[in-house]
Amino acid sequence: MNLKRRAVLAFVLFAALVVQLAGCTGGGNVNQFTVEVYIQGQLDTYYKGQVSSDYQELMDVTPDEVRSNYEEGLEVEFLYMAQWFEIETDVISEEIYDRGVALMEKVYSHSSYTVKEPVKNNDGNYMIEVEVQPVDVFAQVYDGDALVDFVNGFWETYADVDLSAMSDAEYLAYENAWAEGILTLCEQAEANAGYLEAESVVLQVKQDDDGMYSLSQSDFDTIDGMILAYTAA
Repeated sequence: MNLKRRAVLAFVLFAALVVQLAGCTGGGNVNQFTVEVYIQGQLDTYYKGQVSSDYQELMDVTPDEVRSNYEEGLEVEFLYMAQWFEIETDVISEEIYDRGVALMEKVYSHSSYTVKEPVKNNDGNYMIEVEVQPVDVFAQVYDGDALVDFVNGFWETYADVDLSAMSDAEYLAYENAWAEGILTLCEQAEANAGYLEAESVVLQVKQDDDGMYSLSQSDFDTIDGMILAYTAA
């Protein structure tokens, strides 16, 4: 199972942070309020598809642009989730694929984070603490008995089937049956979504030599990895 974090999306989003913030505000215009709006807004737009008037003005974005980026994030998170549960997203039906993306929107809606007041350092950079309660939907499934029961039942169904001799249609039915079973488990867990123990991370909004501020990719990777828990272990 490939558990590599979403490096491509992290890079894309990180680049957007740099360009957007640099494009709308220089060193003289950044203060505690704008830093807090920036971080809160990035989290709200990416994980909930929401945009405040303050963030919209600060970043010069439209609700349509926010929605487009949000939907892209949902799709990429589904691709990442599929790796955990060995869903072959390149062969499943469009209906199952769309169902997976729709699930991600529901799971993301439970995102829970609290942005604290930024503190400016002597070097002109800002430190801002964010407390995250990781959503446990996928951890419920991955660590749960229901997944074991499903896997055992699935392999029992195909115990006498030569997978290498399947026709294309039979193989597609096989992969879709697996994906549908996993999604059903995840949908059931989403209906009972909860949280793991809260964690905190201190982010740095750093000023470059041109006086522009941005969040580092490593900081984004850290908080992104905290929002959804794929296992409680």
